[in-house]
Amino acid sequence: MYSLGMSNDTQLNEKEILTDMLQGAKHMAACYINAALECSNDVTRESLAKLAREKVRDVGLIYKVMSQKGWYKVEPAKDVRKSTSINPDNIQ
Repeated sequence: MYSLGMSNDTQLNEKEILTDMLQGAKHMAACYINAALECSNDVTRESLAKLAREKVRDVGLIYKVMSQKGWYKVEPAKDVRKSTSINPDNIQ
């Protein structure tokens, strides 16, 4: 039997619902941003950008709930300042 990471029950649990909502909101935000970047009409571009900002806000809210429940953990970033410094003189 093929499983999409769902529990054995026929109903989704809260974590599965929030995970689906998070993935969907991230995808929608990316699509809105891409559409805004490709748009030639200023009014439409601003509308798409507004929708993208709303989705980014939604992602933050969903992440906050999942993080509080321990369902979404982010590893702290390593200190990469030394190894990734960019010298503008070397950019071609």
